[in-house]
Amino acid sequence: MPSPLTRNRQPEMLEALAGGLLVAALSGLTLVAYRHPHTYARWAKVLSTVAVALVVVVLVWNTAALETISAVAPYFDRQRVRDAYEAGKKVGVPLGWLSLRAFAFLGYLLFLLQLPKLLRRRE
Repeated sequence: MPSPLTRNRQPEMLEALAGGLLVAALSGLTLVAYRHPHTYARWAKVLSTVAVALVVVVLVWNTAALETISAVAPYFDRQRVRDAYEAGKKVGVPLGWLSLRAFAFLGYLLFLLQLPKLLRRRE
């Protein structure tokens, strides 16, 4: 067992970096929505289109991977088909979490679109 001092910390560092970049990006997006609502309205359309397109691409990827295994299944014995199906599930992206994150992001974009109206009501 490697000591804690010599083990590879790269995945942990990448997760911390990705989390920091995500927080910075969302903060910047919030700032743009607050200070420049008309510019943000254009960005929101693009960002929401990209988010929906990403979910569709992942859905197509997962479907293609599993359908490919189903199409070649008659040419292999059952155990190999089961193994291939399990391997295909590992290659696919978990749709539940991806969908949840995409809908949360779309909800946040919608909230930021309404931000100027919400702030005007308070004043």
